[in-house]
Amino acid sequence: MPAYDLRCLGCGHEFTRRLSVSERKEAACEKCGSKNLEQLFRRCNVLGSKGDISPEPAGAGSSCGGSCSSCAGCS
Repeated sequence: MPAYDLRCLGCGHEFTRRLSVSERKEAACEKCGSKNLEQLFRRCNVLGSKGDISPEPAGAGSSCGGSCSSCAGCS
């Protein structure tokens, strides 16, 4: 089950919650109960060519699926 980083557009509260795709549509803010949420896309770590974990390369977009071979994070 994926973990989503969410921000409430009503009160600004940010939180992470594990939800199935169908549950995502019904998620509500932990603080105020609003269902007006946006998903946040944060930087992540990528596995380097030597098996070490390093920060995502600068300029890599949050939509990178890791299979394009066009950036250092995909190699």
